[in-house]
Amino acid sequence: MQKLPLRATWLAAVKMPWQHRGTFFKIMWPWMLAAGVVYLAAIAISFAAMAGATQPTWAFVISMIAGVAAMVLASPAIVGALRYVITNEAQRHGFGDRTKKFLLAYLIMLAVYLPVMGLYMFSGPQVAPDGTFGFARPNVAVTVIVITLIILPVVMRLGFVFPAIVDDEPIDFARAWGRTKGNTWRILFGYLILSMGVTFVGSFVIGFLGAFLTVFSGPLAPVVAIFPVLLNVLLMIYLLVCILSWFGLAYLALASNRPEPQTPVSDNGDSWTGNGG
Repeated sequence: MQKLPLRATWLAAVKMPWQHRGTFFKIMWPWMLAAGVVYLAAIAISFAAMAGATQPTWAFVISMIAGVAAMVLASPAIVGALRYVITNEAQRHGFGDRTKKFLLAYLIMLAVYLPVMGLYMFSGPQVAPDGTFGFARPNVAVTVIVITLIILPVVMRLGFVFPAIVDDEPIDFARAWGRTKGNTWRILFGYLILSMGVTFVGSFVIGFLGAFLTVFSGPLAPVVAIFPVLLNVLLMIYLLVCILSWFGLAYLALASNRPEPQTPVSDNGDSWTGNGG
């Protein structure tokens, strides 16, 4: 049973977005720009609903549809980035066969998760007039959190179907589950440490810079106000590429029966690609 080299894979996933930033930008930027516009619209609709400005149920449905649309628009960028991590192929993707298979798997997983999303809507998320976030039915919200934590390890393991699809490997959810056997907690722990660690450090740095820039208020106030927003957008993109790198590199580490030659992650966390490039 292949064991995931947790520390080395984690370090490689953190380094890779910066080391290959130019390539990732070239592969991803047009699709991520389009997806970002739609995603911001989804967020705006959600906050309007939680603030009571619109009919909550319909607003959440529209917001969810907009979120799915954003994911669809971003899928060629995700496929291209994963393909680069796994095979070193720096090519911008469109809605070809790989992207269509990727979207099909995504929609299947989304359909399974729909009851939980419906339960979240029933919990009544809302924004109070003072800007605080809460739930009309806190007990339901707690139930949603518990269910999400329970199924998260399952989602993480099944998620290995995505890099396999990008690698043109004939694999399904059952094979993805079997390949990750014995690595559930390594996969979950690595993902959580990566996502929470990058988010915490990035948010701390952005908060510090925002506090520092307040001394330049006055004529430069509009610039000072928008600067942290732009940094948060860059942090979200960096985190996304980190997570994609994590899944791609972990997939390679666990793909012992993958036919292409591969170089394992080195002890210092240097990244690698499927063709050894």
